[in-house]
Amino acid sequence: WINKDVGLGYSGYAVTGGKLFTLGLRGDTELLIAVDATSGKELWATPVGPILKNGWGDGPRGTPTVSGDTVFALSGQGTVIAAKVGDGKEIWKAIAAKDPGYSSPSIIEAGGQRQLMIWHPEALSSLDPESGKEYWSVPLKPMYGMSIMAPRKFGDLLYAGGIGEVSVLLKLAKDK
Repeated sequence: WINKDVGLGYSGYAVTGGKLFTLGLRGDTELLIAVDATSGKELWATPVGPILKNGWGDGPRGTPTVSGDTVFALSGQGTVIAAKVGDGKEIWKAIAAKDPGYSSPSIIEAGGQRQLMIWHPEALSSLDPESGKEYWSVPLKPMYGMSIMAPRKFGDLLYAGGIGEVSVLLKLAKDK
């Protein structure tokens, strides 16, 4: 299935429950889009914000992440959105970064909490996936705003790294 209506950008597809989720463009608006994996029919499209236009290529960067009945996405402009998988209703928006970055959101379990990890070009941030409230943030500024890899957790360690010899290894607390 190829949907030529999603426009330019670098977003991939998250696939779950017979649905595809991606970021795309229509006019000057970036959208979080859900598509039926069998028929290719668009199920819903939720506006995320204005498109990113720059010399590195216009459009979205990250691939959405699905956890349970929620889909999370990081727009080309650096806005994080959470939407319901079923009807695309926006639950919350958070973080408006100066640059877009490329990192896809990821969910980890740490300190007794589910945490939505967002690495935008200014910091590595942990958000409450239910409300968008920031739990913590660590400055992490890669060259050229290229926060590319999704943060990875191994045991109680969390690693993120990018261009320009910029990386961080964090030891996560067990109780917070």
